[in-house]
Amino acid sequence: TSRGAVVLFGLPGNPLSALTAARRIAIPVLAAAAGLAMRPPREVQIDAETDAVSSDLWRYRLATLDAAGRVTLVPSRSSGDVISAGRSHGFVEISGGRSIEIDERYPFHGWDD
Repeated sequence: TSRGAVVLFGLPGNPLSALTAARRIAIPVLAAAAGLAMRPPREVQIDAETDAVSSDLWRYRLATLDAAGRVTLVPSRSSGDVISAGRSHGFVEISGGRSIEIDERYPFHGWDD
């Protein structure tokens, strides 16, 4: 446009997928466009659960964060399970080809970061 660049985001249709994509991609882009600096995601450890599933795709698992900085995965039935999102503080990012291990560190993106 004559007033500047226009940014358009196409988000997925499932509620949790849209929420995660907005937090992971759209909000940082909009913050940068506004000249705001965002903190990088915290590096956290999973508290008590493991996820033996490994995938070539990147995954984002809902989680709660305690005062000590450790996370516990929130059970979720599907990307339409908005109740599980309401119980979470954000999500853990698992890169492709990895499974979750208790003693590993993962990026945590909080809803209110």
